[in-house]
Amino acid sequence: MAADRAAHAECKAPCPAWTESKRPPTVRELDILNAILAGRLPLDNPPKFLKQILSPLEIALFSDQMRQQFGFLQVPIKALARLPAEMTSVSLGRLFFPMHASANHDAAKDCNATRRDMHSCYIHPHGRKLIIQFNSKHKASLWRDRQGSFLGHATWLRHYRRPEDLPSSLDTEETQKCMAYSFRLLNVPAHIKATQIMHLLQHLEVGVTSTEVAQHMGSGELDANSYLVVTSTDTVPHTLEGKSRIVIGPTTIQLYHFQDYGNMPCLGCADLDHQAEKCPKKPLQTARVITLPTTCWGIPMNTE
Repeated sequence: MAADRAAHAECKAPCPAWTESKRPPTVRELDILNAILAGRLPLDNPPKFLKQILSPLEIALFSDQMRQQFGFLQVPIKALARLPAEMTSVSLGRLFFPMHASANHDAAKDCNATRRDMHSCYIHPHGRKLIIQFNSKHKASLWRDRQGSFLGHATWLRHYRRPEDLPSSLDTEETQKCMAYSFRLLNVPAHIKATQIMHLLQHLEVGVTSTEVAQHMGSGELDANSYLVVTSTDTVPHTLEGKSRIVIGPTTIQLYHFQDYGNMPCLGCADLDHQAEKCPKKPLQTARVITLPTTCWGIPMNTE
């Protein structure tokens, strides 16, 4: 630890601006640079002494190489948050706070520690999760699978695998659920079996990782008329994009894209996102309805 502190101090020591003639690195500096690239010495920024050794372009390349050792976690973002994608790391970091922070001292301390340890954070391009970047994989591992507070609500910090990263043992089932696009099927009649739901999703060309009876969003108890569907991709399936209900014969099932919209689909006009009591009673939005023949259930329904 003392050696690491000494190395950190050397990396942060002020150096003159770039000069036309570069000097070769010392043995000590080479040891520090090798430790950084190997992930043994985490730093937020390249050592200042690089100004005397490398050109600006070479320093930029070194910075990219440093980031190969960075660790990444993700936090799901509720649709109601409506966070703009251009928010800065500092602004996003301030959103780590618990409910009743003045009374919940332990949670507030954890939030402060999270902000202190993170290198930066940004909103995922698909907008449904916050990506937290740490300056070392070790530091990320200290927070992985821990509960935290974001926007006053309890949440979990899960491993995030970037597209360029290889799969690993950290890609657990919970992690996959965070990364994948999920939606709910609402008002599913009790006589419709889970196998029929799977057949319907296959007919709609939806790649499915798992389906399970969903929890009631009010009580938290299982809701026999609602299914949580976890897809095999991180974007909404093309056959379901912009759709709010599926009509098969006399049966109407609602599609709730809860990762993208805060309100449930309207039972009246089929709008994707407005409060039921504020429905303008406009005509049914037929473009949001998927109409299928009864043969899409795959097997005869048991109506007994």
